[in-house]
Amino acid sequence: MAAAIGAARGAITYGIHEEVFTNLPGAKVAVALVEIIVQKSPKAKAEQNWLSGHKQQTIARFIDRYPNPNDVMISRVMTAWRELFVTFLAGPDKRCTLEPLFERVAREAQKVIDSQGQAKPAKANLGKISNIVDLVNCTSIDHEVPIGVMDFANLHERLTLRYGQEGERFTAMGDPTEHIVDPHHLVLADEQGILSWLWTYRVGERVCLKPQETPAQALICVDQVDADASDPEQALDDFLTHLPQIGGRGVKIGVLSRENPTLSIDPARLA
Repeated sequence: MAAAIGAARGAITYGIHEEVFTNLPGAKVAVALVEIIVQKSPKAKAEQNWLSGHKQQTIARFIDRYPNPNDVMISRVMTAWRELFVTFLAGPDKRCTLEPLFERVAREAQKVIDSQGQAKPAKANLGKISNIVDLVNCTSIDHEVPIGVMDFANLHERLTLRYGQEGERFTAMGDPTEHIVDPHHLVLADEQGILSWLWTYRVGERVCLKPQETPAQALICVDQVDADASDPEQALDDFLTHLPQIGGRGVKIGVLSRENPTLSIDPARLA
């Protein structure tokens, strides 16, 4: 692993606006800062094998929790996020990232279940995006939480999870459509604009973490809408435990909550 680049920029803050807690008193965000060489697929054979095996183990754990895989779509977690997205008044096609992820997981898990007892049981195909995103997806599946990944180098001084403001616009990664932001919409923004629209729905091109040949820093955000439905801190700890298996390292910054609405994120902690 290359030498740390954490001292290259100063600290930023991440806060949740008090209005968010008025409507969502149980909202939390567990935050970590990590460093990794982002790759479409790990180049090191040991990392490739570990990530491939981890995906199959993740599906096995999912099947243990949901012998009928489609039951995940009516779980408390999924219901809580679905109810939140209704309040955004953005249309039925706008959904928490957990929904399409678990639709795929349920299909792949059913394929594995249906092949049990065969000479060559099926393997689940969870796809390949990048080493860090694939690990994030496995963590989301294990803990049933949406997790955001953003390029730390392109974030500005103050991040705020807040409601949208009149006149704001958002363009998502890989989508030229300019979306009109409504005061009903939860957004994550800095001084330069909106980073993530409808909280967990889409991230902007500016902060998309792309494969590269040198170490990059990423901000990891594990989101919770229902206090009784999931544990974002446990999910973050799990992610950080497994991160070295794909050549990364990281530090937990803390957990944003009604009691602790602001965090300082200092990249020097990675030094």
